Amino acid sequence: MKTILAILITIMIIAPANAVDLIASSSIGGSTHKFAIILQKELKNNGLDVKLIVAGNCVLGKKMWQDSESAIFITTEASNSVPECTVEITKDNYALNLFTEGWVIV
Repeated sequence: MKTILAILITIMIIAPANAVDLIASSSIGGSTHKFAIILQKELKNNGLDVKLIVAGNCVLGKKMWQDSESAIFITTEASNSVPECTVEITKDNYALNLFTEGWVIV
């Protein structure tokens, strides 16, 4: 977990924005939402201003992410199986695949 946080903190330090939007593609209470809360708390503990946005579903989350220049989007491999939710993973937007459940931050 410390490695994951180190990578995220490095990304945030390099990014020019003072505040970071963290978009969770699930509804409130979903596993992606719960994981996003953990990330938000840890990043805040490291001095970053993190706004958690719960999209409610992957279609809305993808739209919010596409409309943003610096948001972090947490999605899943399962969401990527839905054509409207698919986010192409490239070297420009891929951070890491955290767990075997397929959580992906883009």
